[in-house]
Amino acid sequence: MLSRLRNPALVILCAALVVMGLLIVRPGVSYACSCVVPDGPQASLERSAAVFSGEVVSMEEKQGVVTSTGDPVQVTFKVANSWKGVEGDEVTLTTAMSSESCGFEFTEGSSYLVYAGGAEGKLQASLCSRTVKLASAGEDLEALGPGTSPSVSPSPAASAEPPQGVETPPVAEGGAGNDGGSGDNAEPAVNAAESGGDSAQIYVWSGVALLALVVVVVIFRYRSIRMRSGRK
Repeated sequence: MLSRLRNPALVILCAALVVMGLLIVRPGVSYACSCVVPDGPQASLERSAAVFSGEVVSMEEKQGVVTSTGDPVQVTFKVANSWKGVEGDEVTLTTAMSSESCGFEFTEGSSYLVYAGGAEGKLQASLCSRTVKLASAGEDLEALGPGTSPSVSPSPAASAEPPQGVETPPVAEGGAGNDGGSGDNAEPAVNAAESGGDSAQIYVWSGVALLALVVVVVIFRYRSIRMRSGRK
């Protein structure tokens, strides 16, 4: 056994398998989420950035070679009622992938009463909030009172033609937005963010391929040396 371990080709091959396993297999170490008892409905309403009820219509997890329980999941809701922070009929928030990392494990097609926190308009849901399935939210709904229905986006017919006597301002070339920035600059920013993860994956797999190539070269080199030694 020791003689086999002294074989440099086998040592490098074992190292390559370990590295590839660490890159591909999701880490198995789990950590329990520790939460304090959440505040009551009214206190949670005041502390939250947004409080609403709605149905989960889509969920998007991070796609990558290496993932963990703390990776963000984007969850989109069709809003039924709002008590704070939500005006439209759809809202998207993020939460950790697993409850082990204090994420709330939503289910697509189910309805929830959501207490969301967040900073700079980016809503986040946590296992440590009063977020709960809508069917079990009777106490909270009674304490919060009636919510407001979301405002529905205007139909295309509503913006057909401007009233007579009102001039339509010319649209600048390049699709300038209301903030004076060019509309063409917004899409590349999103694409650049999305391409960052793809570039990281390319680097990882390039490293794996290079390591595999080194292993193959070493194995053939070692066999060649042994064959020459046998001939002597």
